[in-house]
Amino acid sequence: MNIISDIFFFDVLNSSFFLPMIGILLLIISHNILPIQYFIAICIPSLFIASNLSFYLNKGSENIEKILFQFNDAFEIKLLYTEITSIFLLTVGFLWLLNNIYSIGYIKIQKIGYTYFMSFIFLFIATTSLIASSGNLITLFFFYEVLTLSTYFLVSYKKEYYEVKLAAGKYLQVLMSTSACFFLMAIVLSFVETGSFAFTNYGIMEFYSISQWWIIPILLLLFLYGSSKAATLPFHFWLPEAMIAEIPVSALLHAVAVVKSGIITLLYIVSYYFGVKFLENQAASHPITFSIPKYIAGFSAIYASILAIKKTEIKRVLAYSTMSQLGYMTMIIFSFHENMEWTTILQLIAHAVAKINLFFCAGIFYLKYKIKKISDMNSLAKKEFILCLCFAICALSIIGLPPTIGFISKFNMLVYAMKNQEFFIIFVLSIGTILNCYYFLPIISRMFFEKRLSKESENRELVEYESHFTLYVPIYISAISVIVLFCMLI
Repeated sequence: MNIISDIFFFDVLNSSFFLPMIGILLLIISHNILPIQYFIAICIPSLFIASNLSFYLNKGSENIEKILFQFNDAFEIKLLYTEITSIFLLTVGFLWLLNNIYSIGYIKIQKIGYTYFMSFIFLFIATTSLIASSGNLITLFFFYEVLTLSTYFLVSYKKEYYEVKLAAGKYLQVLMSTSACFFLMAIVLSFVETGSFAFTNYGIMEFYSISQWWIIPILLLLFLYGSSKAATLPFHFWLPEAMIAEIPVSALLHAVAVVKSGIITLLYIVSYYFGVKFLENQAASHPITFSIPKYIAGFSAIYASILAIKKTEIKRVLAYSTMSQLGYMTMIIFSFHENMEWTTILQLIAHAVAKINLFFCAGIFYLKYKIKKISDMNSLAKKEFILCLCFAICALSIIGLPPTIGFISKFNMLVYAMKNQEFFIIFVLSIGTILNCYYFLPIISRMFFEKRLSKESENRELVEYESHFTLYVPIYISAISVIVLFCMLI
């Protein structure tokens, strides 16, 4: 086994992983010295953003490859940094910074151990960066599993509560079992057919003679369910259960790392391993069979939105909303057409920026007023007008209404579907948007226009609460970003 000795001199690939790891070391060294830890929590993500932005501006679409460990010609841990990687990691860095700022106030109010909590968040980001920089199936699978294990410790943070242990166990059980069964099986079968795990810009399948055409759709289904972080039916139930975690964890889980890593995993497999052109040609010969993953994703999106309508807790609604949006992205990925990658990435960014804001707002609603249920949000705008306005802006973005980035991304998906005559995608997006309106607009209406308070609201007093500006700054920034991105892309 060869270890590349000059890895520490390889700028952007190093910084995406080593900056969070250096942050963990500094957090441990500065244990209980909170001002220094706060500085670390802001400085490290800022350097992370600067590194990836510098690469994107200077290198553009140029790819960078690096072998970390090599066992033989086929088995190697390899990193591949592409334009998609840089844009995804810029999004991760920006939202990570906002989450760290929010966590300063949240952790102080909740009296959580800062070093332990933030160290795992940093590990969370480091692993996500490695998934986004994976250069082959082996590397992707390895870091996919590491991410599952690292996030388990955050989801199960309050181990003394039985329901937390149960939810965290379900989270670990579903994600580990599906990846070990389906993902690993798909990798083995792929290697048997091609003798390679490598990723390239346009995929590798077209260069190999596949023994039977039906092996390809089977592999696609195995990869779809092996990447259950994308929360596709029927392996979706871990996602709402994981909402028992602390708000900064839920925000990262939905907007930054876990579910988005599931989407990136599927995107890389379809684009860099199979190849979009190869799959498009195969699907032309067997359209129904190759459309099965797309149909599963589409029905998952609609099913999740229907469940969201029935939920009464804010975090549950947001969880099923995320599942619905993931269904859109997965559906686009498995449509196999030109520009699929950028259509997916735009939707990923739009959802990430808006959804992290919604979780931040939900966190303040609970910290300040102990609000968990939608029925307790009546007339909340009278007390928290700007906060409710930010929530409304980002909810409208999830729906896909102007002037938000969500409108641009959804319009882009519809144009993509019409251009490629994907009528099923048009149907799902149309029904999904109606259902999104059905569960988000009543919440907005309650906050701004409902005069009557619920019985719980009438009897509720403001809880003992120390306001902290770090809770509000990320909410304002993310809400403004939703509109600024719209203006930039319109």
